[in-house]
Amino acid sequence: MRKIELKRPVSIGDRGDDVSRLHQALARLGRRPPRYEIREQSYGPGTLTILNAIQAEAGITQSPRIEPESETVRTINT
Repeated sequence: MRKIELKRPVSIGDRGDDVSRLHQALARLGRRPPRYEIREQSYGPGTLTILNAIQAEAGITQSPRIEPESETVRTINT
């Protein structure tokens, strides 16, 4: 399995390659963000909902900001 590697922190409203990498990692977990967010490489409410669920399931404090070395990224990568 390919691990997610963010180059910078991402948060709601962000767009670009890091968000696209995040979307790909979520899809590998069977948690596909909305098509329009994937198409626009945008971190929107659908991506946030998925991340909040992952954080809650892992017992991680919910945060919309995802740091490259965060517990959320480590959880996604396991």
